[in-house]
Amino acid sequence: MFNEVHSSHGHTLLLITKPSLQATALLQHLKQSLAITGKLHNIQRSLEDISASCIVLMDMMEADKKLIHYWQDNLSRKNNNIKTLLLNTPDDYPYR
Repeated sequence: MFNEVHSSHGHTLLLITKPSLQATALLQHLKQSLAITGKLHNIQRSLEDISASCIVLMDMMEADKKLIHYWQDNLSRKNNNIKTLLLNTPDDYPYR
């Protein structure tokens, strides 16, 4: 991920997960160590406006089947260089 972030300037990091102290600490660490702006978004809430050239970190342990389909549909409709990285992917995740 380090190379992906530093190879393209002006990106925003979007961490989609269940809000918690651990998620906030992770986001702060990534923002500081990668020198990038970022925000935390609750995985249970919809998000219509995803900025162009956004780097999305999706916490799969917090997503059920319905949420996975929602986010797949939502992110696939965006055609603006969104890079998506899956975190905490379960062993039985069918799309590995």
